[in-house]
Amino acid sequence: MMERRLQELWSQLQGKKPHFLTEIRLQGIGGINNLKATFDYPVSVIAGGNASGKSTVLFAAACAYRVPRAGVKDFVPSTCFLTTAPRAGARGSQG
Repeated sequence: MMERRLQELWSQLQGKKPHFLTEIRLQGIGGINNLKATFDYPVSVIAGGNASGKSTVLFAAACAYRVPRAGVKDFVPSTCFLTTAPRAGARGSQG
């Protein structure tokens, strides 16, 4: 009963605003080899341990959207997936 009600609500929301992300696929990015995540409900939970790829999934989802009048601050892969290196002197760094 509850699942059917959630599906109905989700369909109503999609009818009002058709720009909902329903699925995301990632391959070879941020330590994720192959991932397919479907978003069947209005609210989704992304959970996992440290460095498991939660932020990578969220940044990739953000790349699907463009904020009107946001200019150069749009979410695009080049700004969401920065190449980073450990700070000099940080544990495990080479400097």
